[in-house]
Amino acid sequence: MPDPFVSIVLPTHNSPQTLRLAIESVLSQTHTEFELLVVGDGCTDNTGEVVEAFEDERVRWLDLPKAPGFGYANRNVALRQARGDLIAYLAHDDLWTPDHLELMTAVIAERSVEFAYSRVLTVDDQGHLWPTTCNLEGQDALEALTPDGLVIGIGSVVHTRGCLERFGYWDETGRGGGDHRLWLSFIRGLGPNGFAFVPTPTNLHFIAQWRKERQRWWLPTRASLFRRLGVYEDVLPPVLNVDVPPGMTEQQAVWASMNVDSAAWPAEMRRAVIALLDDRLARTDDGMSLILSVASIRLKRWSSSLYRRLYRRQIDDLEESRRPRK
Repeated sequence: MPDPFVSIVLPTHNSPQTLRLAIESVLSQTHTEFELLVVGDGCTDNTGEVVEAFEDERVRWLDLPKAPGFGYANRNVALRQARGDLIAYLAHDDLWTPDHLELMTAVIAERSVEFAYSRVLTVDDQGHLWPTTCNLEGQDALEALTPDGLVIGIGSVVHTRGCLERFGYWDETGRGGGDHRLWLSFIRGLGPNGFAFVPTPTNLHFIAQWRKERQRWWLPTRASLFRRLGVYEDVLPPVLNVDVPPGMTEQQAVWASMNVDSAAWPAEMRRAVIALLDDRLARTDDGMSLILSVASIRLKRWSSSLYRRLYRRQIDDLEESRRPRK
């Protein structure tokens, strides 16, 4: 088989149900010159059987022992075996639109950059799709960049192999936030003309199960609060508000919705995202709306800081439990 143009690294740990859908979204890509390296991080269930059931020569299963923390060391094992000129990533909880690789490789070629990332749609456990942004294009944004302010989903990133050789691989200590530190090293090393933000949404990011489990029952999620206030019905267009029936995961529900008409869904979704973002911008014409928006941002930052302080011990305990025992 000839060398692929793109090598996709898909790390996974004991989540075969969501992994199957993630792989399906890769194999549905309109850009087909890729290899998919599914990196098992100490899997103890039937993950290997799920991967091997696809019987596609582009899919490779790397069944590796558990690496420290979040298993970043195993990603480096896969990257050193990767044969593509470009590197892409996908989390086992997440999905791509069918044209993700086609759009991202085109941007890298057309703009002559080495690192590109697209807009992410964050999907909560109620099936609501919220567009996020982290547009760092421009010197001012780059100079103000900090790891805490970097919100780039792993599934939205494509970069050249040379970025790894020039700026380093994943942090093998297993500390959390390794993706943010890696992207930061790339972006700072490349400078303002070496990377690109793609405003087109191509990556659907779902909340990981372990993150849901660390949330106490008395701390309401944004989804539950917004649902009680009726925000979704007033704000989100139907395509961004997917019904999640009982007994079905949000990944299954969204994937089924995407595949009712896989050719038309991305275009409809992107029109809805533009309309939603334009509506937010229009609201800032009202001075009170702008004040409320600023207050909301400050409240979000404060609550995020409080959350981290309250749950730092729980997060540390969780990370410690994921480390291999000697």
